[in-house]
This record gives sequence, structure tokens and C-alpha cells, in this order.
Amino acid sequence: MYLLLIFLPFLIMGLPIAFVIGLTSLFFFLIKDIPLVILVNRMFDGVDSFILLTIPLFILAGSIMNAGGMTDRLIRFSKLLIGRTRGGLALVNI
Repeated sequence: MYLLLIFLPFLIMGLPIAFVIGLTSLFFFLIKDIPLVILVNRMFDGVDSFILLTIPLFILAGSIMNAGGMTDRLIRFSKLLIGRTRGGLALVNI
């Protein structure tokens, strides 16, 4: 119940929802007298994932391939391989 009393005023003040949830959880830890080190460890464990790391690395790989001209060659090769069939590029991607 007291979490709702903390949550709603922050929400009414117009803070972004991410900050409201973060501040509410911080106040929860302070009210329950739980060490803040646990909060930091849980936040780090939530972000420390190889699966989440792949997203920016795929974007970086695509940017490097585009800067080097490799993507143009791959598109030309896929057109040569599949031809002008309908949905050919999608077939090559799959």
C-alpha cells in the first residue's frame, strides 16, 4: 500500500515512468532497510547478459559492412543467385 503512496505522487508530478519505477524501488529498499548493494547487484545482473550485448554488436557489424562496401556486394550476389523473383531478397535473408 505504501508503495502506491510513493508511486502515484511521482507519476502525478510528471516524471518519466522509468524514473518513477526506479525511485519507488529505491524507496522500497530504504523503507525495508535492505542494503543498497543488493539493488546495485540485481541491476547489474539484469544488464550483464551476452544476449543483450549482441544487439549493438550486430548494429556495429552492419555499419562496418556498409562502410566497407560489403553490403552492396552481398545484395548484388543475392540478386544474381535468386534473380528477380518476388520476395527474393527476403528469401536470401532467411
